[in-house]
Amino acid sequence: MLRTVTTVLVLTGSMSLMAQEPSFECLIEPWVEVRLGAETQGILQEVEVERGDQVTKGQLVARLVTDVQEATLALAKARAENRLPIEIGRARARYEAVSLGRKQELHGKQMISDQEVDEARITTRLARLQTQDAEVQHQLQQLELGRAEALVRQREIRSPIDGLVVDRTLVPGEYVTEGEKVVALAQINPLRVEAYLPLSMIGKVHKGSSVTIYPSPPVGGEYAAVVHVVDRVVDAASGTLGVSIRLENPDQLTLAGIGCRVRFESAQGAALAAH
Repeated sequence: MLRTVTTVLVLTGSMSLMAQEPSFECLIEPWVEVRLGAETQGILQEVEVERGDQVTKGQLVARLVTDVQEATLALAKARAENRLPIEIGRARARYEAVSLGRKQELHGKQMISDQEVDEARITTRLARLQTQDAEVQHQLQQLELGRAEALVRQREIRSPIDGLVVDRTLVPGEYVTEGEKVVALAQINPLRVEAYLPLSMIGKVHKGSSVTIYPSPPVGGEYAAVVHVVDRVVDAASGTLGVSIRLENPDQLTLAGIGCRVRFESAQGAALAAH
């Protein structure tokens, strides 16, 4: 009976202490917001997404007209796949090597002059060098192919994050300048919660501290989160300390852009809760 009473007292004390812990206003924001633009200028050929669409990292979002770049790529690919100069050079080098061997045999029998053997040696050497040159040219053509592929990719706009399309500013057919925004994305899992605390909280909040987030209606509820960043410089004008909190949102039940309150778990409260 005594053990039961003790447990009740501990739980009651823990709840009482948690109720006494202050809460502070905060704002729930996307973890990352990205304004996607093109690396180069041109006519917008297509936009693959609409506002509200989910996107994954690496997904094609939009593309500029690539007719010229595609033609250049096809030409570079054809050149890179052409190995005939190498095969011809190797065949000629083999032929000249055999021819040189025969002439050396004839020279040993004093049937041909030294000059003819020297010319055969030079011809064989030139055939080998031409083969090496063909191989080098083939390597350069491979590099040109890579460059042509990069120019095509440069006209593609891909998502750098898993997120949500929150804005689309241009439509196919419009001219896009370098760096001009085409779509805007927001990463909403996790969410970032920003709070500004009184200076009395200095030393009481640390990176990794557990907190509880209470979103404003209509979301409501309470969600466990973790302190991600505690500013090392306070805002002297407002007398506050900035804190950034990481709130996991795998089911996307919590909305970004709404207000909230945050309650920090004190060391004493955590110790009581552990019992």
